[in-house]
Amino acid sequence: MPIQAISNVPGKFSRTRPVPETQIGELGGNPYFLSRTHDVYTDYSYKSILVKGDHDGPTPYQREVMSILTDRPGAWVELVYRPNGDIEKNIMTIIPISTMYPTGSMSFPPQFYAELENAYSKSVTKALMKLRSNTAQIGAAIFEAKKTAEMIASQSLAVLRAYQAARRGNFAEVARQLGITSSRVLSGKHAANMWLQTMYGWLPLLVDIKQGCDRLAKGYRDKGFIIDAHSTPKFRFVEPWHFGGQKSQWIFEAGVRCAIEARIKNSFLDSIDGSGVLNPLSIAWELVPYSFVIDWFVPVGNVLESLTATAGLEFASGYTSTRYEGSFHALLNDRGPGTYITDPGELEIGYFFLQRQPMGGFPLPRLYAKDNPFTSDHIKTAVALMRQLMGNSARH
Repeated sequence: MPIQAISNVPGKFSRTRPVPETQIGELGGNPYFLSRTHDVYTDYSYKSILVKGDHDGPTPYQREVMSILTDRPGAWVELVYRPNGDIEKNIMTIIPISTMYPTGSMSFPPQFYAELENAYSKSVTKALMKLRSNTAQIGAAIFEAKKTAEMIASQSLAVLRAYQAARRGNFAEVARQLGITSSRVLSGKHAANMWLQTMYGWLPLLVDIKQGCDRLAKGYRDKGFIIDAHSTPKFRFVEPWHFGGQKSQWIFEAGVRCAIEARIKNSFLDSIDGSGVLNPLSIAWELVPYSFVIDWFVPVGNVLESLTATAGLEFASGYTSTRYEGSFHALLNDRGPGTYITDPGELEIGYFFLQRQPMGGFPLPRLYAKDNPFTSDHIKTAVALMRQLMGNSARH
């Protein structure tokens, strides 16, 4: 069910509403009835003030929405007997489940925040690694730029030499420089006709030069060649949570995106890093016996490689964007001895969160745990390895 915000304008907004609780039945042989209301915090929305930037980089932004999507009352009966078998208490309570939770200040499970932090670390580290691998774009871009520049120079020379020849009246040379036949230029009876025919060869070159300059300017973007990298690890979080006599569950889809733009600062430094000269730690790690076992849990090798991912690059712009959307579900499960549930009811609270944070420079790589490291293949391999190591120890 989609979550509707209270307002779409910047600021904080909240809403509460009264919900009824009803108790009806028999107490001590007499009719019993109680009706009262509870104020329930039902909606919250926040939107940060839009920051006007120069459109050359990301700006900070945050959006939060919380809303009770379903709040169907639950019901239970409390039945108490006297020693002689007569009924002392027989009361049915009907009440929305939202009254049983601090809906305005509920905290997500700690495991969710741990997963979110891990996704952030993975996103940053993988984006840095991609930034290093994407520097291959620079070689192709520079090669294309060089070809474009040579084309512009060659065509410019032809135009300039044709212009010089035209001023001297040497229209045969004009034709040669512009790549048109001398007969077309020299057949005109008047200078105006000769000039018009010359333009048929002149204008296409001028157009080509203009287009080449546009391509070159676009490639450099007035700041040098730009390379970019991004990573968006996502995860699904499902966590049962029992609170009082309710059975509940958190369900979230979440992810963290890291995007970085950089420009070449020192191509020589960049090239020697590609050969591993700047990063001996990465090479040394590969020589550690059984380092791959540790890499199953924490990809240390990846982190070490990304330590120099920005060598030779100049930070242009970047941001991290954290986003999650999900819901909290609850229903009545148990109200203690002497009670039985007649209607479990239903509560669903929807949540949405988006936060974009611009970077002021290159982020540092971070350690993160790999997804599902305890697969059956890993376990079998680990057991086999342990047996092998134990066998070797026994022989020595």
